[in-house]
Amino acid sequence: MVELSPVEDRADVAELQEMINGHLLYTRSGMATKVLTNWEEFLPRFVKVIPFEYKKILEEEKLRRLESILRITEEERRHE
Repeated sequence: MVELSPVEDRADVAELQEMINGHLLYTRSGMATKVLTNWEEFLPRFVKVIPFEYKKILEEEKLRRLESILRITEEERRHE
């Protein structure tokens, strides 16, 4: 199963723009030019598709990174 959602996260928006820019560079696509020129109009038409299990793995990794940052911050406060 997959989750369908709008492309809203800044990192996802940037990645999408990079992919379309790459497509434009390699193909000189008129449609890619149109999409990039009218970005605010076209962005809502894109849908992020992500498998549930993959999303779960990404969220777990994000949680581990945040926990690590929290531990480091707590250690730094103890040493002040």
